[in-house]
Amino acid sequence: MTMTKNNLILIILVMILCMTGLAASEADSDGAEKVEKIFTDLTLNDPQSGTDEISISSDDFNSWLAVKARDRDYIRDISVGFRDNNEADLSMDMDISKVEDEGYYAAMLSTMFEGHQLLKAAGTIKVAEGHFSFVINSLSINEVIVTPALVAPLVSMLLPDYDLTKPLELPHGITDIRTSEGVLTIKR
Repeated sequence: MTMTKNNLILIILVMILCMTGLAASEADSDGAEKVEKIFTDLTLNDPQSGTDEISISSDDFNSWLAVKARDRDYIRDISVGFRDNNEADLSMDMDISKVEDEGYYAAMLSTMFEGHQLLKAAGTIKVAEGHFSFVINSLSINEVIVTPALVAPLVSMLLPDYDLTKPLELPHGITDIRTSEGVLTIKR
């Protein structure tokens, strides 16, 4: 599950984690295609791509996640919500024992949890001086609050290229990331 830094920033907008194995409906597919085109245009940094401010609804973003997640056996369902004041949340139904990682934390978590787990995360997107970070305000698995000491190992297991100690550089000319209720806005 390796990701380049540029792809990671797009995934991190999701707030940490990966995708769902559910097939997308036709309507979902339309939303997914719309978001994929936006991310492709951003990646290409194409001046012909239009506006300097791009808005993505949480419905379209979740459709894109569903399509991207089809090959992730450990994810059963996921939804991301964008809230006012750069707040975002994630709800993910997963089976940690299916994560393909031989590391200590993956083994520890798979011995602690059987069957499916409901992971809920909430946090704040911060953008400053051309860099981006996501500050986790709360994280729980099956309604059990996960302490900050376990957040970094869990994130490093699920997103090995994401270093919680360093803000990421905003790629592709992006200058700001904002959220409001149900909408993610990217500025460049």
